Amino acid sequence: QQPSGEQHWFRRVFYPLRDATGRVVRIDGLMEDTTEAKAMLERLHALATTDSLTELPNRTLFNDRLTQAITAASRSEDQQIVLMLIDLNHFKEINDTLGHPAGDQILVMTAHRLTTALRDSDTLARLGGDEFGILLPDVKDGRKTADKVAKKLLQCFVEPFKCGDNELYLGAAIVTVIY
Repeated sequence: QQPSGEQHWFRRVFYPLRDATGRVVRIDGLMEDTTEAKAMLERLHALATTDSLTELPNRTLFNDRLTQAITAASRSEDQQIVLMLIDLNHFKEINDTLGHPAGDQILVMTAHRLTTALRDSDTLARLGGDEFGILLPDVKDGRKTADKVAKKLLQCFVEPFKCGDNELYLGAAIVTVIY
């Protein structure tokens, strides 16, 4: 870590130099600053797993977490998973009448509202367009949990969405699957 607080990453490689008997007489080394390469890898990983508009997990990361949750649940007799898919009603009309920047703003606001209705251990992802996926892992009573969470999620759409001078009332369709 630099005096400025900035963190740097280094790669060190050592090479032993041996004499004719095989005894190490010297060690040569190389140290390389890999901070830029590490930052690039982190950016690439974020691009591969995160929706750039909402900063939520994307479909790829969501599918990975779903696979992991199914694997964990299949090993347990009392653990269930709730999978919910949300589609915004009439979202295309917002894009068509107010433009894509307004639609993007609505998607960001929707992501924020939905996030507040979930636990930290749940996964909310933007699957594409106006579709969101929610994964509730490690659930004891899937039906009861799904009903409770669906009501909380629909409450996120009661307040109007403010977009410029417009107040938009949106609805959503929710599909639930319990594993």
